[in-house]
Amino acid sequence: MSKAGGIGDLPKVCVTKEGLALSGYDPTSYFDEDAFTRGPLPGKADLTAEHATATYQFATPERQERFLASPEKFAPAFGGFCAKAVSENDVYWVNPKTFLIQDGNLLMFYDEDSINTKDFWLDDKRPWDDGNHKDGSDSATRLAAAEKHWQAGPIPVQQEGGGVQPSE
Repeated sequence: MSKAGGIGDLPKVCVTKEGLALSGYDPTSYFDEDAFTRGPLPGKADLTAEHATATYQFATPERQERFLASPEKFAPAFGGFCAKAVSENDVYWVNPKTFLIQDGNLLMFYDEDSINTKDFWLDDKRPWDDGNHKDGSDSATRLAAAEKHWQAGPIPVQQEGGGVQPSE
């Protein structure tokens, strides 16, 4: 799985206007056993690392070291853009608290205005918004489609704001 694919010639990561990936949440915390009930941990401004054109923040020095030892393990798939959107050859920013670990990959999802694309991702009966899979499909099919589109790049950014993550 490519974690830092490309849009155009450069790696592209969903960041805030300040350049923060995951809106400053600690990427290692998404993999904690209690992450789904607790949510991701906020990172600290003085504990950072650069990876694939983005700045990541960490809750502790130990978490920072863990990331630096294996950034591809912890960096979100598809540059942290909405996995559902990428599966349909689009790019959308996300809610950094709406995520899923699938096949060891951190997948992020859009969750605003009563639209939660994680629910769509997990609903194998829902038709795809791009017209493909009118009878729906499972999350493994979506993940394969997202990987195919991400590797093919460039993915068009159609979302208002050019895919820049709003600051919280």
